[in-house]
Amino acid sequence: ISNVTLIHGDRVLAFDTGPGNALMDAVARKFFGLDYDPMGEIASKGSVKVDVAEEVLRGDRYVHVEPPKSTGKEYYNEDFLKRFAVDDPYDLMATVTYYTALTIAFSYENYVYAEAFPEIVYFSGGGTKNRTLMGFLKDMLGSKIVTFSETFSDFKEAIWFALLGSEFLRGNPSNIPSVTGASKRVVLGRLSTPF
Repeated sequence: ISNVTLIHGDRVLAFDTGPGNALMDAVARKFFGLDYDPMGEIASKGSVKVDVAEEVLRGDRYVHVEPPKSTGKEYYNEDFLKRFAVDDPYDLMATVTYYTALTIAFSYENYVYAEAFPEIVYFSGGGTKNRTLMGFLKDMLGSKIVTFSETFSDFKEAIWFALLGSEFLRGNPSNIPSVTGASKRVVLGRLSTPF
């Protein structure tokens, strides 16, 4: 699942933008027997069905919900793939990859740019290794795209959870109401011992 965080002065906006790797990985598993599309090679061999991607976007109820919001694979899964009327597996991968970039661009255009226009967008995570996806994003976004190092991308969730755990142990609130929709800042988490 892809997400965005915008820090603009003291304002923080963060939310899930759409499927991230979820749909691409589903196509890779279902049609190619792979866990993912290595470097976007499968997508690069197909033709994007732009009209199909745009039609799916119009009917994607999640992307049209204003932040704060969150989604997951309970929504972006093999059932969601049925919305793409594309028979050729290579074309399907290309179209789903394009769609993923389209949901990110849609989120920027409708929610992020209303707050501020970033000069630089930092991307991280497994999707940054997908050259086809990153190419679509570079074409769609008017900002300069910079990717974090592979080391950070591979361990960022572990780093964030360690940071959240540290804040819990120190008794510091770690939620951001503008992101979560909560009414106030609170200490997140619970201490659970193994015995």
